[in-house]
Amino acid sequence: MKLYDEHNPAPNPRRVRIFLAEKGISIPLVHVPLRQGAHKSAEFKVKNSLGQVPVLELDDGSTLSESIAICRYLEELHPAPALFGDDAWQRARVDMWTRRLEFALMSRIGAVWINTHKYTAHLGTQYKDFGEASRAKAIQAMHWLNEEGISGHRSLFDGRYRRTHDDRLRSVHRHRNARGTHASARVACASIGSPKRRRVKIGSSRVGRA
Repeated sequence: MKLYDEHNPAPNPRRVRIFLAEKGISIPLVHVPLRQGAHKSAEFKVKNSLGQVPVLELDDGSTLSESIAICRYLEELHPAPALFGDDAWQRARVDMWTRRLEFALMSRIGAVWINTHKYTAHLGTQYKDFGEASRAKAIQAMHWLNEEGISGHRSLFDGRYRRTHDDRLRSVHRHRNARGTHASARVACASIGSPKRRRVKIGSSRVGRA
């Protein structure tokens, strides 16, 4: 078993690496250099026709993509510690917050990244107005998360829940301090709101190398 991986800019492979670290699982990593377009090569598209990372390849050559699917598979193979919850209610709560973060926040940050950043200009037409509108929506979502998600449901970010939610929160930022930093979601709002500010720091957990 091996994981096709990239470090930066690639938040979704990092999500899987965080999950592996929390589980104490060691899997060989295969570097896929995105800046060189390796993920769009014909060879790699045999593993994932969408040309995206991460991809988990099993010993028999079977492949699995999408970070949440990979984490779910690894959870089944290595059930302890249970990072998706111990019963139906806990697992449903984890899924609820994962979906909320993906749709309310991550999709909008992705739109900002694709439509306003100079590094993605070569990918195609950038719709600046849409990107800036998405920036405003992302900031609103961060404020909502700070109040309802973090402050209103503190228990979700403690113990086993903290791991599953933090890996999604950590994936929000593409530029990070290699030594690790602390900040609140309000700092993240300011970072997204200012295009010149590159380091976006989310949550109360220490974010370092993963």
